[in-house]
Amino acid sequence: GKILFQGVSILNSLSVYKENILYLGHSNPIKNSLSCLENLSFWAEIEGTEKLVEKGLEFQNLENLKHLPAKFLSEGQRRRLNLSRLAITKRNIWLLDEPTNDLDFETIKWLENFIANYDNTVIVVSHDRHFLDSVCTHISDIDFGKINHFSGNYTFWYESSQLALRQKTQQNKK
Repeated sequence: GKILFQGVSILNSLSVYKENILYLGHSNPIKNSLSCLENLSFWAEIEGTEKLVEKGLEFQNLENLKHLPAKFLSEGQRRRLNLSRLAITKRNIWLLDEPTNDLDFETIKWLENFIANYDNTVIVVSHDRHFLDSVCTHISDIDFGKINHFSGNYTFWYESSQLALRQKTQQNKK
C-alpha cells in the first residue's frame, strides 16, 4: 500500500531526503572480517568524514577493541560499534530501529543523553517504553492506515490514546 504523510506519498519523496538520513538498525552491515577501526573507517569514507574515525571509537569506548575483528564482538559491542556511526555522520536525520536492544544500562543512559542534546531530527522505533519516555517529544501513532500525531512523550501518548478509546467506547454505547 501507500504511505501518505499530509497527503503526499512518503516513498515517492523519500529519495529527496535519502542523503540526509542515517538508518541504524539490525540490518546494518558490520563486516566480520574487519576490525572495529576498519569498519568505522569504511563508514567514514562513505560519509567523507575520515578525520572523525578516532572520535567515533572514543564515542562508544571502543578504543581497546579497535583492532579486534568484528566477528569476536558481543551483540552489545556490535550495537555500540553501529552507534559510533553517530559521531562520524554528516546526516541530520537519524532513524534508529530498536536502538536499545542488546545495550547495557550505562550505554542506554548515554544514548538518552546524546539524543537529548542532538539538535536535529531523530526518529525512533522502539518497544522500550522507558527509553521512549526519555527521548521523545512527539509520537506518531500509525493505526488502521492512519497516522495520529501527539506532542509529548510515550506516557502522554498512551494515556491520551486510552482516554480517546474510552470516550469512543462510551459514545458507541449511546
